[in-house]
Amino acid sequence: AKAHSASLLGVGVVDPTVLSPAEPVPIGGAAYKHERDEPVLATARQHISELLGAFLQSTRSSGVSATTLQKEGDADDVLARECQRGDLLVVGLKHRGNDDVTLPVSDTLESVLKKAARPVLCVPGQIIAGETVVVAYDGSLPAARALSSLVNLGLFKDHIIKVIAVEEVAGEHVASLTTANEFLTCHGYQTHIETVPLTASVADSLLSRIVALKPCLVVMGTHGKGWLREMLFGSVTKAVLGKVSVPVLFDH
Repeated sequence: AKAHSASLLGVGVVDPTVLSPAEPVPIGGAAYKHERDEPVLATARQHISELLGAFLQSTRSSGVSATTLQKEGDADDVLARECQRGDLLVVGLKHRGNDDVTLPVSDTLESVLKKAARPVLCVPGQIIAGETVVVAYDGSLPAARALSSLVNLGLFKDHIIKVIAVEEVAGEHVASLTTANEFLTCHGYQTHIETVPLTASVADSLLSRIVALKPCLVVMGTHGKGWLREMLFGSVTKAVLGKVSVPVLFDH
């Protein structure tokens, strides 16, 4: 945000359906349930307020312009709606436990990625510095939109962009990679294209190459075409979100 002179909007959401879910109560028990649930909601509101305050303090100390918004409702709906105020939605992502464990994708994050009208940047708890950006590209509409979002946002123009495609059949994505390369070159990016042979599953082949390249960002669509249809919250997307240790920019 500082590098791009961008303003930030911190959104904190209290979700009553999670904190005080509906449940059967005996006759006359509704008032008791309300009385029992209200302290829980009050504590959550206070917690969110404190988090937003810490967010403002952090942005101000960094010289970044920021405001906050505290809302109540379904978290995914609120975030999907409020992200229309800006150009990019940034959400936190659980960091992977180890190389052999894939953490589950939360229902809220999965829903946000489906509903958001803006690109979504998923950021892990720890960020590893890198000099390249990896774009997973198969020529599908979501992949093309994700690549366009990277360019339209003006991000990482001083980094090498490595556009890669996992191929089940040799040469099947050469034309798509060439098109992506031409698009990026027209916008002044330094690029490199590469095909990755399918040695295991699509997810494992992609993740293995991402780990080897050590990028600072991964860019991809939420689903693809052909053998990548499973990416609509199938094994590939969930594996990337569960194991990758760098931010991932998604679009659909």
